[in-house]
Amino acid sequence: MRPAAAAMLELDTALRQLDLATVHLSRGAGKRSRRRVLEACAAVRAVGVRLMVAEAAAAGLDVTPAGARAALRALLAELRATGALDWADVVTACNEVADSAPRRLA
Repeated sequence: MRPAAAAMLELDTALRQLDLATVHLSRGAGKRSRRRVLEACAAVRAVGVRLMVAEAAAAGLDVTPAGARAALRALLAELRATGALDWADVVTACNEVADSAPRRLA
């Protein structure tokens, strides 16, 4: 695993723990505070992703959307070929990611 990716996994775990630790703020006046915490966590994750992309680009990997699609296709093909993942699970995972992604205004 690449160093930036390993660090990002650790960072994401810590942010998820912070998310769980602040869930009590979801009630009453704490809603705004919780939203700010979640927005800050999302900003930190975005920085981590940019660092991973920069590392991949420095290693000569294709970091364009087409390159990302090709990498995802290769990963899914490998998972299916080895029988490690059922196609229904792939579809479910993709739908979960799509549903959890923040909606961006055009």
